[in-house]
Amino acid sequence: MRTTTPRRTYDHRIRELACQSRDLGVAHYLGVPKSTMASWLRRGMPDVVTIDGLDTNAELRAQVVRLQRRVHTLTAIVRVLIATMRALRINLVQQRLPSAEQKTRILSAIRSAAQTLKLKAVLKIVGLSPARFHSWNSRTNCGLDDRSSCPRSVPTQLAAQEIARTRLHPHRPTVGIRATRPNEYWYIDVTVIRLLDDSRVYLHAIIDNFSRRILSWTLARQMDPTNTCSVLLQAGQALGDGDKPATFIADSGIENINAQVNAMLSPEGLRPIFAQVEVAYSNSMIEAFWRSLKHGWLFLNRLDSFAAVEKLVEFYVRQHNSVMPHAAFNGSTPDEVYFGTDKHLSSDLRSRATLARQQRLLTNRAATCSSCSTAEPAPNFAVISRGLHFHSQNSRRS
Repeated sequence: MRTTTPRRTYDHRIRELACQSRDLGVAHYLGVPKSTMASWLRRGMPDVVTIDGLDTNAELRAQVVRLQRRVHTLTAIVRVLIATMRALRINLVQQRLPSAEQKTRILSAIRSAAQTLKLKAVLKIVGLSPARFHSWNSRTNCGLDDRSSCPRSVPTQLAAQEIARTRLHPHRPTVGIRATRPNEYWYIDVTVIRLLDDSRVYLHAIIDNFSRRILSWTLARQMDPTNTCSVLLQAGQALGDGDKPATFIADSGIENINAQVNAMLSPEGLRPIFAQVEVAYSNSMIEAFWRSLKHGWLFLNRLDSFAAVEKLVEFYVRQHNSVMPHAAFNGSTPDEVYFGTDKHLSSDLRSRATLARQQRLLTNRAATCSSCSTAEPAPNFAVISRGLHFHSQNSRRS
């Protein structure tokens, strides 16, 4: 019976020594055949994984495993937080942070994260622009607060609660044409409303300059010059024989300059004025109504059909005319001004403004910042409030 000679194995360090020295005598001295030595020299030294030092590095390897688990956990948490922020649309692109404490926390977190990630990547995750970050970073203490000065130094300034509800950059008012009586000037215009199926409907309306009341409106599926005639006739039906409107103002669109409209104007005694041709900025009143109608009501609802838009416009026009108070009339509605039945709310609004100013004084005098001295005694706000109330009563009596 033939027996198989077992294959001999050698320590990898012997092969490494032979490959480095390339001396056949060294391998022969260690008992390695010359044929094996020649094969080692021809093939070279392979990659060898040893268990040397396993006992001495056991603690280090265990720490690596713990760190890997921690990295996986933090990665999962970051993914959940980023997904939640994107779902809730939480970012700092259009978000104000009036408090200096909030800004300080965000700056601290960004500086800490910037040690590992790039600053540009961190700002992109937070949703903060580089210009805004550097602006915050260059200010300290009270400078981070949106109130540029100490509130106690200027007690009549707007309080923090009022700043949060007030427009930061109001538009500069432009005084245009002002009527002295109802039906002296009318504004007529058309706006396009896009539905969910990408179709369009056209809304024509007339607004009175003196009262801001919508006199008539119509909704059409297409642009038609007869719609202009329709709203003009509808507005004129509510007038008496001796109270005809003298002027209506419109833009120079094809729906206003055509033969049908010209044929109707002569019998009715209307005189047209075209915006941007005979007078500038004259059509802004009806344009402001379109903006309020669309962004304050229509775009908040589902515009899926012609009937839905017509119902929404009818509701808003009714609320605009008879329910919503107008700031230009001291709280009176357009219907009350148009028909002369306003409730004279100016005195009530004036008293409310006086109370708001008194509360503003108390709020600003009670507020402090890091620059204020803590040793200064606090004022007696109860006495101040009673004094302001007594002064307000004497002013109204006089």
